[in-house]
Amino acid sequence: MSIYRDIVVGTDGSVTASEAVRRAVELGRATGATVHVVYIGAPDRSENILRQAVEPYPDDDVRTLHREGDPAEMLVKAATDLGAGCIVVGNRGMRGARRFVLGSVPNTVSHTAPCDVLIAATT
Repeated sequence: MSIYRDIVVGTDGSVTASEAVRRAVELGRATGATVHVVYIGAPDRSENILRQAVEPYPDDDVRTLHREGDPAEMLVKAATDLGAGCIVVGNRGMRGARRFVLGSVPNTVSHTAPCDVLIAATT
């Protein structure tokens, strides 16, 4: 039996998110897990961003989801709904005043997730 059956990873189309998706797919390959790439945002952007996120992984078990709402809350909810064993997020998010007003996705996810959290570093 695999350590993870399902892995949730968030994307917003950024370089940081692309690295998180890459790490999630690598972890999925290593554990035999299905990777669920989640875009949280405007519906009119979801199809394009999700397509670009999964394009490099045509032979992997990667699925896509779209949600609207607070990114950290929606990632945790997706993981809970799927019974995921791990959430992968990038280590770079909002900076400055927006971070203090809206919060840091990696920080919030790491403190509220019902499962393991991998914070993928980018250089």
